[in-house]
Amino acid sequence: MLLALLWLGLSACSPPGSQGGAGSADGAAAGPLDAGAMKQAVAEALVLPDTLDRLSAICALMERVDAENVEGARDAYDAAVEGLDRDEVRVFANAWARIDARAALDWFTHWRAPMVGQSAISEVVHYWTRHGGADEARAFALASLGPEGPESGTVRNLIVDATAAGLASAGRHEALTKLLEDLPSGQERSWVITQAMIEFYRSGMPKLRAWVDSIPWEAKNDLKRDALHSALVSLAHYDPAAAFAWYEEVEPKLALGAYLDGIAEAAGARDPLATIEWLRGRKDSAGRHLGLRSAAYHYLKSDGKAASAWIRAHLDDPAIDASMRFPLTQYLISVDIHEALPLAEKIEAPGEKIAALKQILAMWSRKDHPAVERYMAEVGVPNEVEQAVLGLHAIRQQQREVKKAGSEGPKP
Repeated sequence: MLLALLWLGLSACSPPGSQGGAGSADGAAAGPLDAGAMKQAVAEALVLPDTLDRLSAICALMERVDAENVEGARDAYDAAVEGLDRDEVRVFANAWARIDARAALDWFTHWRAPMVGQSAISEVVHYWTRHGGADEARAFALASLGPEGPESGTVRNLIVDATAAGLASAGRHEALTKLLEDLPSGQERSWVITQAMIEFYRSGMPKLRAWVDSIPWEAKNDLKRDALHSALVSLAHYDPAAAFAWYEEVEPKLALGAYLDGIAEAAGARDPLATIEWLRGRKDSAGRHLGLRSAAYHYLKSDGKAASAWIRAHLDDPAIDASMRFPLTQYLISVDIHEALPLAEKIEAPGEKIAALKQILAMWSRKDHPAVERYMAEVGVPNEVEQAVLGLHAIRQQQREVKKAGSEGPKP
């Protein structure tokens, strides 16, 4: 996207008739720019109202930033700080990092614009890391922030994110693994892994897989499994078949059923039936059970008629019965409660059975309470279900009586 914007800015900053015009780019179209001219040109570009015009003009000017005029661009940004967005700042940060990453990082870590400044810091660290200065960039950025405090925590996390992304972009697998395995396993590290994965995806899935495959199984803090989990779930969103094939290769080294719930949630949204069929080929486990249930919900949501027919036809499979009877019952409640009732009667999990029966009988009771009473007496239902249905009926009766009394008005 950035390259496209650069090309647009260099070739034609603004199409004919655009509202934004091309004031700054046209005014600085030829000849070298000193600091004053760069400041004026950047200031004019930053106020262009059209997004494409503005970014095109800024990108064109950033191509012309050099050591002699970078302070002019910096001053223009500083003067316009209240109206800047993150993309505009990242472009300038990248241009300055090409000239003097250390100076850029020093200035941005002390800038009076902490929100957009975070994007600038991230961009400089990313650029510096990508060009071989990972340790230096990270150390310098952290030192520039000074003693760690509540206000600097977010920026410190961004520096780690940017370092990981820069290492991934540069294809430095060993250094990336070292950075990540020193972080404790948990949500924060999962986020950093995601930042690295985004960079790998820019070059294609094989790049991501090459890094994950390169991580030793004995890496500290269970990094291999955490990275593998994130990669498989991410891939399942876009290419379920590839995720399934990769999982089967590493399955012998994983705990039984590991990651299946997350993979099924992601893949099931794209191809629920294929996900179900694949899960049926896995060994029985809690993960497979949750995965089958998740895929069933996706299938019922995307094509209820076909999904309900498929599930009914496969309820003789214990795994399908245990994981999908309840989702199927919930779907049929919205279609026909009398179809849902016989399915609910055979739900094995007590909590799920009670929940389904409560919902079905409460809905039926609204239309024909005597029939529900006969059903509960003849078939027998858990006491919790009976009390809930009778309680709701009693409340409805009271509401009817109050409404009736109100409509009749006070007696003379």
